Amino acid sequence: LPIRQYPMLESSTITVKTTYPGASAELMQGFVTQPIAQAVSSVEGIDYLTSSSMQGSSTVTVRMELNRDST
Repeated sequence: LPIRQYPMLESSTITVKTTYPGASAELMQGFVTQPIAQAVSSVEGIDYLTSSSMQGSSTVTVRMELNRDST
């Protein structure tokens, strides 16, 4: 099999994990997860975005389309 130095990628996944010890899931959602998700959602080329909030932590995952024609 041939090996490519720089393989062609069609998408990339970025995950933002935050911790706030002692914070409730509701506080995480309103003050951490939602603002991060809103800021990230304004970026062009997003295929999809998911988020979750739990007691003391949150995760925002974004799948980006690469090599996308933005015209």
